[in-house]
Amino acid sequence: MKKTLNFVFGGLLVLIFIMTFLPTYNQLYFFIKQMSIYLAISLIAIRIILYYYYNSLKITRTKDVKYLQSFTLIFLVGILYFIGGTQLSYIDTYLTPPLMDCTYYDQYDNIIFIPSFPASCPELEDVVSTDEMLSFSVTEVFTTENTRFYTENTVFLNGRTQGVRKTNILIEYNSSNDIAFFSIMSSTNVQYPNYYSSENTVYYSIKRE
Repeated sequence: MKKTLNFVFGGLLVLIFIMTFLPTYNQLYFFIKQMSIYLAISLIAIRIILYYYYNSLKITRTKDVKYLQSFTLIFLVGILYFIGGTQLSYIDTYLTPPLMDCTYYDQYDNIIFIPSFPASCPELEDVVSTDEMLSFSVTEVFTTENTRFYTENTVFLNGRTQGVRKTNILIEYNSSNDIAFFSIMSSTNVQYPNYYSSENTVYYSIKRE
């Protein structure tokens, strides 16, 4: 078994080395490399745990062997879970590119929604889709720093604002699956720090003959 683990470990190291020179953001290469790293680290952990297990087995009484096996298995599963969680956290922190923007398309490759704020990918809610129409709503929560505004007493201030923008969209298609009617109703509520809140509603629609 030791020779098999050594052979697998060596193969994983070679694979990791090769993956290092391949495109970083290729999804398949990235998956193979990260999985190989996980397996290599896991094999090291398994070797260490098995080493202590077999040494402990020599001095363990026969009736206590089952407890030793159970403890070793639980500890091994915990270690593998910890390795996986740590690797995922590392990937999320250091290897995941920053979110720049999102654009939403329908099943006919028409652009149907672009978020109002950078680095934002809100979920589409209340989606109703048929061959003739598509409707959905989007809730965007935003925060702005150092926003300049005036109070009712016309005192100039800088502050932080928080707001929620609710957008409802209705799209109708013609027989060629092109957008024939596009309707947007957007309502924005902004809360200014310690002063007041304001709400603004915008509606517009486009109809193509």
